[in-house]
Amino acid sequence: MKNIIRLLSVFCISLFITIPVFAQEIHSEKSVTLENNTVVNHDYLAAGETVTVSGTVNGDVYLAGGNITVDGTINGDLLAAGGSVQIRGKVKNDIRVFGGTVTISAPVGGSITLGAGNVQITENAPVGGSIVAGTGNIEILAPVSKGITIGAGNVQINNSVGGNVIAGVGKLILGQSARIAGDVTYWSEEEAMLTGDATVGGQLVRHLPPQAPKVPAKQVASAFAGLGIAWGFIEIIGTFILGLLVIALVPVYTKRTVETIVKKPWTALLVGFVAAIVIPIAILIVFITVIGIKVGLVLVALAGLLCIFTKVFAALFLGTKALGLLKQKENLYVSLAIGLFLFVILGFVPFLGWIIAAGLSLMGLGGILTEKKQFYQTLRSRHLI
Repeated sequence: MKNIIRLLSVFCISLFITIPVFAQEIHSEKSVTLENNTVVNHDYLAAGETVTVSGTVNGDVYLAGGNITVDGTINGDLLAAGGSVQIRGKVKNDIRVFGGTVTISAPVGGSITLGAGNVQITENAPVGGSIVAGTGNIEILAPVSKGITIGAGNVQINNSVGGNVIAGVGKLILGQSARIAGDVTYWSEEEAMLTGDATVGGQLVRHLPPQAPKVPAKQVASAFAGLGIAWGFIEIIGTFILGLLVIALVPVYTKRTVETIVKKPWTALLVGFVAAIVIPIAILIVFITVIGIKVGLVLVALAGLLCIFTKVFAALFLGTKALGLLKQKENLYVSLAIGLFLFVILGFVPFLGWIIAAGLSLMGLGGILTEKKQFYQTLRSRHLI
């Protein structure tokens, strides 16, 4: 029993050390292209301002960038984070995308998971599994073999759906080609619009969104404003104090981590994106084994610490970039203050604010993990650990 627990401990703790190894295998440049005559027989990772995958990948693909285009063939899963994501090539398994604008116009063998501003799944992109999405606006014009679960402002479905549709929406439109095999259950202030020959095989059930108690608007606004200001103030002060401690206690590690994010922001974003997926899965696996519950609790604590520190390094990254643009001398303490201010301001950008904040946090996480590996190796080489 003790040996098994030791093995689990070594395996799980090593995840936090070895995830940065991905950084050594990432194709990271301003513009990254996998040519259409290239075949990759393993997982492929790329990050850059512009990322294009035109070749064939016989494995999973992880991408991060400003503009991402996939027009090759992926015989595995696709995980992407970017401002604009265009998927015009066939994906054999699942797609998971986090971005501003997402267009999918080629067959998808598995399921689709989305977090985006605007999404279009064209008629040329039949989905072999289900769709789960949180978006501003989404058009689903392709057939979906299983069900659809969506939270969005506007939803349009105009093809067959093999399962149920569950939606929390502002407006739901079922086009004339919509053929829903199961139930349609939705929460909205407006009635769903069924146009032409749209049909629902099961029940069409509308629920009103939960109604808040009737309180004078000024009182509600004042209360939320007060809570928002108080929480924001507490969070800023807490993060600032933590940042000061980090800079004071580990100045070399802090500086190198910030430099890593500044020099390769898309690489940091991709490493953070991968880690945000891998770490929770690893922790879940440990908990399922029952005997690894104690190890799992330790890993949850470590993951929680990582989440707390990500905002510190995201702020340092923003502040350092700002000082660079202003042509001012680099100072981590000043960078922290400026970066926290900018982080808060960017968080208030309508709708895209949470996407920007999440992207910056993933960059911070990626930078921490990437530099931690190098820091660990340095300590080992000097026989300090």
